Amino acid sequence: MPPPLADNLVVVLPPASSLRAWAESGLFAREWAMILAIAGRYERIVVVTFNGDDERAAFDGLPEHIRAKHSLVCNSANLPRAAFVDRAGARVRELLPEGQSALVRTKELAGGDAAVAIVEALRAQGRTAGLMARGAFLWTRYIAHAYGPHSRIAADSAEHEKLLCRSADIVAGTSDRMVEDLAWRYGIDPARTVVVPNYVLPVSDDEQVGSKEDGLILCVGRLVARKRIGMLIDAVAQIARHNPAAHLEVVGDGPLRTELESHAEGANANVRFIQSMPYADLRRRMRECCVFAAASELEGQAKTVLDAMASGAPVVVADTPGLGGLVQHGVTGLKVAGATDAFAHVLQELLNDAEWREVLGASAARATLAAHALPVVLNHELAAHERTMQLAAARQARAAA
Repeated sequence: MPPPLADNLVVVLPPASSLRAWAESGLFAREWAMILAIAGRYERIVVVTFNGDDERAAFDGLPEHIRAKHSLVCNSANLPRAAFVDRAGARVRELLPEGQSALVRTKELAGGDAAVAIVEALRAQGRTAGLMARGAFLWTRYIAHAYGPHSRIAADSAEHEKLLCRSADIVAGTSDRMVEDLAWRYGIDPARTVVVPNYVLPVSDDEQVGSKEDGLILCVGRLVARKRIGMLIDAVAQIARHNPAAHLEVVGDGPLRTELESHAEGANANVRFIQSMPYADLRRRMRECCVFAAASELEGQAKTVLDAMASGAPVVVADTPGLGGLVQHGVTGLKVAGATDAFAHVLQELLNDAEWREVLGASAARATLAAHALPVVLNHELAAHERTMQLAAARQARAAA
């Protein structure tokens, strides 16, 4: 048995994520797979969530073997965010036996102010406490895109992200470009940055494999403007003039659902909207589709695209930040300009060529599993934890001296 990395692992969820949502959507196994994979290197795992008592109910519904090793800190009193952050450190400190060490890890960069408060509270007791600022995407870039770069929320988000990254022992991102950006923005020593890609779960032997559904183009994502679902609807409407079997299935929900449903009806496009789908069913659907399409103008290292590629689906993505870097054009998928005509042309060509789809899908599965399978990414994750605790111990020794 490898030696413990620390006595405790404290995982801080971002405000937009919740155990309840993961449990209801069947995504808990997907989202928590990495934490479960490293659980043996810690005595206890503490989950910190900004959400309220719904989280407690979801936590109590987890299998006993998971709950036995986990503790939960949630916002049961529905405190304002700042008040919850102020109390988070004390609440985590009360859970951990005196003198025990801890690694505090964020699930995303959002909510990092709570992670900083927790690690400072632990260090104030003289504990060895490391902080790993981990994120799958550049949070502040999303905020600036959604609300404007000069908005108040963008300024506040940048301050929180800066505080987290400058306080962290290690800053972990999903790509070289991401960690280089964070190091440049916040004056971080590149030696304190590491790349830990997003992972995919290998397709198990017992997963039900469906046959390909003729003409099915699958899209998964939140129904918001940056996903550009309307562009895919228009592309499918164009294709259907020559290929009546072509149809689009959109899995996801969001504020633009009603608008997009009306758009599809007005365009006379064959589109089916599905609010949510259990993760196992979604993976099966990825294996049944003829093409998986993503048109977003801004992404991190998109998990749904990686899942689709690992499932052997031929993918077509917009050549935009966060999507273009996932695909080797013509080898593991296709990259196109973010325009309706470009998507329509490539989607139509793929729908007409089953052999080409098979080659692209098989190549995508091989490459994605080689680089992103959980056991592969686990090695990067463990190395980041080890380095975090080494730097934390060195920090503590300097303070004692």
